[in-house]
Amino acid sequence: MRHAVLTGCPGGGNARLIEELQRDPAWSVRIACLPENIFIMRQVGISPRERLFQRAIFHLQMALEDGLDRVFGQGECRVILCHRGSLDLLAYWLDRRWAKEERKNPAL
Repeated sequence: MRHAVLTGCPGGGNARLIEELQRDPAWSVRIACLPENIFIMRQVGISPRERLFQRAIFHLQMALEDGLDRVFGQGECRVILCHRGSLDLLAYWLDRRWAKEERKNPAL
């Protein structure tokens, strides 16, 4: 299983590209698209400005990716497309000047 992350700012075209690929019969059988987990997390009631929110996003992203890896197994040759990668968390940590030691271990 290969992973590809389409990261960028809101309105950058990531969602549009994924929608187009899903509609294209040649691509739709070669990709697995993960939902934008920000929409899932908004339902939880944690502010995006909190460290807890960023850690939860990280763990949700990893769980979704790991789940697809297990479902497809070794034989399936699909690319997992993600709106946000697990490393995007670092950008939020740096921007908010949160403690360096917390960036190293999102499980804190």
